[in-house]
This record gives sequence, C-alpha cells and structure tokens, in this order.
Amino acid sequence: ENMLARRHVDSMQALWVAEAGVAQAVRDLPTLHNPGLTDTLGTPANKFNYTVTSIPHPVVPSRIDPITGETIEIYQIDASGSVANTDITRNIRVFATLTPPTPGGFTSAIEVKNLLKIKGSAVISGPPYTDDENFNDPSTYAKENSDFTFQEKFDIAPEEVKAYAQSQGTYFEDPSSPLPNYANGVYWVKITDSNDQLKIPKTGWSGNNIVLIVEGNCDMEGGDFDGVLWVMGKLTISGNPDINGAVLSELETEITPITGNPDIYYDPSVISGAIALLEPLGTRAIVAWQEQ
Repeated sequence: ENMLARRHVDSMQALWVAEAGVAQAVRDLPTLHNPGLTDTLGTPANKFNYTVTSIPHPVVPSRIDPITGETIEIYQIDASGSVANTDITRNIRVFATLTPPTPGGFTSAIEVKNLLKIKGSAVISGPPYTDDENFNDPSTYAKENSDFTFQEKFDIAPEEVKAYAQSQGTYFEDPSSPLPNYANGVYWVKITDSNDQLKIPKTGWSGNNIVLIVEGNCDMEGGDFDGVLWVMGKLTISGNPDINGAVLSELETEITPITGNPDIYYDPSVISGAIALLEPLGTRAIVAWQEQ
C-alpha cells in the first residue's frame, strides 16, 4: 500500500512536471527556431521536455479571426515529465493558439491627444498620395484631440512591451549622442530627466522597420523613419525628416508643433511590418488538452 501510494504521488508529480513543460512552451511561442527544450524542475531535479510543431496540421488547420481577419497561429505541443529516481513518465499533447497583435489601431499618419500645431510646409498624407492635406479634416491623415491608449492601439500593455525590449537588449536610458541607427526591432528609450528629450539629429540617422517607444520627450529634427513612433511626452518634429508609418503622441497638455518641411506618410504596409515584430507578445490560449 505504501508503494502504491508513493507511485501515485510520483505519477501526479510527473504529470505536473509535464504541465510545466507545456507552460514553458506556451510562454516561449513562437519557437520555430528552437522547437524543443529539456529542463528540470524542483529538488531533486525532476525532468521535463517539450517539442513544438507549427500548424498547418492535418487535424487542426489554422484559423482566421472572424473580427480582425488575422490568422491565428496554432501549435501542437508535446510535453513529457518524469520524476527523479523513478521510472514514471507522463506525456501530454496540447494545441495552443497564438494571436499576434494587429495593426488595425493605427489609422493616421500622426495622431495626438492634444492640439496639433503645424508650421512651415509639412506634408501629411497617405495612400493615395496627395500633396495638400488639411489636418483639420477628419478624412485626411492627421488627427488631433484624439482619445486613445497604448493598450487599445497595440493590444498589449506598455509594461509588457518594455519588458520585451529589455529582454532583447533594445531598452536604453538617456542614449548618448550621436544616436545609433535602429533597425528591425522593438526599441524602448527612457528619458529620465523630464526637462531633457530624445534628440533625433538632422542627418545621418535612420530607423528601419522598428517600433520606437519614447518614455519622455522627443525632438525629431531629421532622419529616415519607417515604422511606428510612440511618444509618451512632448513631441516636436522639425527640419526635414522622412517618416513612413504612423506617429502618436500621448501628452495631453502641451502643443505638439511640426515645423520645417517634414514628410509624414501613412503607410499601412510599413505599419504591419513593424507590428509583426511584436508577435512574441501575442495572446496565447490552450484550446485542446490530451494525455498520451
């Protein structure tokens, strides 16, 4: 009876160790570049391992979100758990979905929570391209006095995006001058002094296929920018920057001036490419579970 009770406890422990493998796999989706992992849990070290298979799968095809039209990725996860110093193993198969963030929340070339004060000959446009845009006209590509939140636009909390940038080595506090070029990543820049700002220089800087979050003020005097720029403080755009994608400023009390001759072009394809960088932060769910 003692032996049976002990084996029952060990069996349940092996099941939960296998569940730990599932949890690890779901957390790490998408893991196509590293589809398998072996690790240990507890003391003594109980072992689990998992493998991840991407769908399309002959049993469960990929799904289309009926509201957004986005593809919901489905993954098959096989996990096993074993208890140290025993011959007991439990095996689990689950199907999990990963719904990536969608770019549908970005509908303007520039959108601000406050007044949008334009000086000079700024061009704010989008497809089809037109040279003369009236930013007060809601049918065009500039929107002021808008009511939006980070969570609504990205479908992700800002703390998650910040933690992701930290894990990727793309989080910077008070970056030195000259600002290095940014490319193919999610960048979070924090300006610790409220009287200071992120300075994007007149020449020599580019941000290619990026999501750039500025926790503080930002002064953009030039550069070539492709992606999504989100400024939590005061935004100033001057000089001749070339911006493709979307720009948002969430400061509610200051005026956001645009001076000089900047070109701000609403480009849905550029926005989609930038938001795709946030796929690892998509919504995960287990939709089927079975012990093998």
